[in-house]
This record gives sequence, structure tokens and C-alpha cells, in this order.
Amino acid sequence: MICCMKRINMLLMGVAALLSVEAFAQQKFTAPKGLDIRIGYGVVPMQNIQESFSNELVPELADNNAIDLKKKGSGVFSASLNYQTKSRFGFGVDVLYGQTQSEFAYTNTSKSTVSSQWFTVMAKGSFMYYRDAFNVPNVELYGAAALGSSFREATGTVNNVEKSKSMSYFAYQFTPLGVRTGQKVAFWAELGYGYKGLLNAGVSIRL
Repeated sequence: MICCMKRINMLLMGVAALLSVEAFAQQKFTAPKGLDIRIGYGVVPMQNIQESFSNELVPELADNNAIDLKKKGSGVFSASLNYQTKSRFGFGVDVLYGQTQSEFAYTNTSKSTVSSQWFTVMAKGSFMYYRDAFNVPNVELYGAAALGSSFREATGTVNNVEKSKSMSYFAYQFTPLGVRTGQKVAFWAELGYGYKGLLNAGVSIRL
């Protein structure tokens, strides 16, 4: 899974590079300046696919004799505040929340479950490739990158005693392609890689 995601990441970086080069070739560009508030939901975030995270639950929250592991996640809910300048560049902050669950199975057929809550904060920079893309009014194409921290609170039961463990991680999101369509109230969708997920979509309000 990790190898596949790395290949996808390389492909997305290539797409971003091509769009950036072509965008700079445009002679004149003025972006819609102002604040942009967004809420959305993302699927396949790093919290769900990076298997190495599971090792950190052992032995504090799970027996190290586990023979099987099943993981599932809620996806990621996001809230963002962005500021777009008149140039192609913008900046802002992403706040994310998600849940994951790991189920450990043992040779004696018993099972234990560890539940985690993830809270992530990242600073973000964006670059607008096109305004009125494809000659369609109010369709914007852009890319973005974000860096920050993700905080995890995991809770599990060991020997019939409930225990918890707090962890923190370096968080990131690389988004080579995003689209916003609409004026003050708009729909947006992003294709990316990282803690915000592989595919995100939601509603945007521009002030």
C-alpha cells in the first residue's frame, strides 16, 4: 500500500509541475483577493494507511502476541481558513479531525480494540494555476502544500485495564490539483496525498 501511494505521489508531483509551468506562461493574471472559509471531508488519509503507526500501540495498549491486525478509519473532517492575494499565491491554515480503530486478534481467539482520535493543524500555501479555467467563469484550478503537527490520543484495554497513550507526528499534505467552482458560495474538490486525504471535497464561502 505504501509503495503504491509513493507512486501516486510522484505522479501528482509531475502533474503539479506541468500545470505550474503552463500557468507562468500566461501574460496577465489577477486572482480574486480575499478570505475563503471551507469545510469538507477527505478519504484515504495517511492516518489510515501508514501501517507503522500500529506498532506504536504495542505493548502499551495491546499484547505483542497479536497474530492479526485489522484497521479502519472515519476519514478526515476539515475546516480551513485561506487568504488569497491578487497574485497567484495564497496562504492559510487547515484543521483536521478523524478517528481510527485497530483490532488485534490473538492465538487464543481473543481480541482487543484500540481506538484513536486524531487532531491535526497545518499551515498552508497555495498557488492558483488558472482563473476562469477552460474559459468557464468562476472555475479556479490551484495547487497547495501544507505542513504541521498531528496529535493522536489512543485508548485500549490491556489485561482488563483501560489505558491511553498520547502521540504526535509530523503532518503534511501535498495537493497538486484542486478546483473551486462558484462565486461567493462554491463547491471545491482536491486530489492530494497526506494527512488530509487522497480526495477531498466540500463547501467554500468567500468573504
